[in-house]
Amino acid sequence: MVQAARKYKTVVQVGTQRRSSTSVASAREYVQSGKLGKVAFARAWIAGNRPNIGTAAAEPAPKGVDYSLWLGPAAATPFTKNRFHYQWHWFWDLGTGEIGNNGIHGLDVARNVLGLDAPTRVSCAGGKYCYDDDQQTPDTQIAAFDFATGPGGAAGCTLLWEHRVWEQKGPENESYGIIIHGTKGTLVFKGDAWEVRGGDGAADKPKGDIVAAHVGNFLDCVRDGKTPTADIEIGHASTRLCHLGNIAYRTGKTLRFDAATETFPGEPEANKLLGRDYRKGFELPAV
Repeated sequence: MVQAARKYKTVVQVGTQRRSSTSVASAREYVQSGKLGKVAFARAWIAGNRPNIGTAAAEPAPKGVDYSLWLGPAAATPFTKNRFHYQWHWFWDLGTGEIGNNGIHGLDVARNVLGLDAPTRVSCAGGKYCYDDDQQTPDTQIAAFDFATGPGGAAGCTLLWEHRVWEQKGPENESYGIIIHGTKGTLVFKGDAWEVRGGDGAADKPKGDIVAAHVGNFLDCVRDGKTPTADIEIGHASTRLCHLGNIAYRTGKTLRFDAATETFPGEPEANKLLGRDYRKGFELPAV
């Protein structure tokens, strides 16, 4: 997608709308200025408070639904309500679980504020520990990403993602949040507002409608040809974290990642999961 956007000189904005938040921008400026000190650890989470989806029997697709087209490259499995609207997130051939559903937003904010690119090592723990239902993806998951370089050229940094889709509230009594730990204080996001604890007491909250600002940025870039706030390559780098976390989970391994080749050296099982099998009729064209 990045290559196609560049080849055709096309503006592509991804939906990580917090890239257009004034408070996220101010947090980045604050951390990158060194006011939080050396940052070696950050954590993002969501407590989904999602219900058990139960089990659903196969049935005919709803009238007017081209189910084969809806499945696209995924395997031709029978239609069930649990594999359709929204619940498709929880099946490996259709979605990426909660880390790809909501983790992308928290991980993108952390990557943006800390100035992180690609991790060098990934590990993941978790499982289906709470719900006995049709979901395949973990209802409990912790993914750890190690980076060789942290903010301001520091020696390194660890970023942690965690979700418990059955929990009503997470850390800090927040269902969604991000914490950035520095030697001079701790920056805590509550929603899209943040405050510093144990430091100078700095704080900020978003100004204006984030989604409207994000859409406006895209339209402005279509008009003037500039690069949008959440350009497709930025989206790729953040989404990559979600996929890498899931691959570490599915292989049960701690994996080293080579950003230059975007592969796991010496790990054929993990490398196979970097792509997918495309159903006949929905293959990608050779490029």
